[in-house]
Amino acid sequence: MQSIRNLNLLVGLAVLSLALVLAGPAAAQFATGFEAIDGYQAAPDGSVIVSGQNGWYNPDPTSSDDQSVYTYDSNVFNIPVDPNSGGDQFLAAMHLGDGNFPRAQHGVDLSAGGVWTISYDTYVTHVGHHYRNNIGSFSLSDASAGNTYYISVDIWQKNLPGRKAWRKAVEVYDSVGDGPILLILPKQFKKLFVNHWYTESVTIDLDQNQVIALSLTDIDAGVTVAINPTTWYMYGGQGYGTPPNAFRFFVGGGTGADPGNVVGRDNVSIVPGSPAPIGGKVINLGDAGCIVLEKSLGVTH
Repeated sequence: MQSIRNLNLLVGLAVLSLALVLAGPAAAQFATGFEAIDGYQAAPDGSVIVSGQNGWYNPDPTSSDDQSVYTYDSNVFNIPVDPNSGGDQFLAAMHLGDGNFPRAQHGVDLSAGGVWTISYDTYVTHVGHHYRNNIGSFSLSDASAGNTYYISVDIWQKNLPGRKAWRKAVEVYDSVGDGPILLILPKQFKKLFVNHWYTESVTIDLDQNQVIALSLTDIDAGVTVAINPTTWYMYGGQGYGTPPNAFRFFVGGGTGADPGNVVGRDNVSIVPGSPAPIGGKVINLGDAGCIVLEKSLGVTH
């Protein structure tokens, strides 16, 4: 536990190796761009929810709001087309401040084990004045047991006027399964732009139950920052034998009474292996440090 609990946790950082690129196109376990051609219905005002479409569902309808499929054309949030082949439609939700949090969940079959890469595009924006954490998250979980395996958290950047930027954090476990431990990622994962599309990618080794790579790509700039941790494990610790069977997109905001956070998602894929990161330029972080955040952000998912 001590190796991951150090305030300045040093993790092994490296560029995602091109040697890990699959020799041919990977057969995706799951992939969607929320397009009409794939059977998704959408509306610019968010009146068409994603639950009930192509296997998506609300994991707790009594305490969760639904997320919706929007058209890029004339959508109420003025979210522009994702430059990473965004198509015509995308997933999004705004936290309404009604005490509930918007959630959209989908099952995934990772029972074959091995290495998998999950990627998706994210757009953070805001309506109103309630800048409350966390903005949103992506999580892997065991839907039947309620165990959260891994959470990628979007949080507001402090000490910036109007909080016009955000940064990344993750919830992971140590090798013996102690946790979850909330880690604030290095400076290359901070001061991210509001009203801007990014591609996030996480690679997991299910045989070791370990997070082995995380990258974030500024799609417009074509720049990727990548981190290859050596001490991040998922629920149960090293070698835990039950893989996650669901993933979830979440939009947060304080205790549930503060409206305004908006998160858009597009181009979700889950493929075997470790594809190279998207982007023309990859920044090698070197020996940067993560910070263990002892104080809770009220991270739910």
